[in-house]
Amino acid sequence: MMKKALGSLFVIGALLLVGCGSPDSKGTKEAPKTEKQKLIAQIESLEAELLSGNVQATLDQHKAEQIVIYYVGFADNNPQDEKSAEYLFKAGEVSIGLGNFERSVRLFDRVIKNHPEYDQLVEAHYMKGFVYENHLDQRGMAIDVYNQLISNYPTSKFADDAKAAVENLSLSDEELIEKFKAKQAKAASQALP
Repeated sequence: MMKKALGSLFVIGALLLVGCGSPDSKGTKEAPKTEKQKLIAQIESLEAELLSGNVQATLDQHKAEQIVIYYVGFADNNPQDEKSAEYLFKAGEVSIGLGNFERSVRLFDRVIKNHPEYDQLVEAHYMKGFVYENHLDQRGMAIDVYNQLISNYPTSKFADDAKAAVENLSLSDEELIEKFKAKQAKAASQALP
């Protein structure tokens, strides 16, 4: 664990050194950048690289892991910065894409606990429940998260989705099949002239 953490710090440090400003082609030097500005520049560069590929192409796992490290590193070093919540949320989304579902839940938790004013806070709740439901197969945890969302944000656009998820999660597989069949039959009967 310690080796992994030190390796991550080494990667961040090395990439920050590579990304430092250098003299331009006219020989004049750029104004020195703060560590925060350098990290933001690295994040923006990696985001551009990840987004520049074909949308249907497979995720570049190495770059995706790097950007998660940068996002989290920025939030760790700048917890009060307005970008921290956004970066943690994005790190959670990328972690889902990487299949690291436990990490995504922890990242969404950080957004929820540390950034209550974040404009995508309700979505962070929903995504946490979604990961529990669809990737970690923890129905009870998903229901708890969804119910918390419904209770705290009853008028949000995610509340209806959370209610539907709770309703479906509360049913057995057989009950879900019966519900689906009933909906199909109702739709078919309404389609008849």
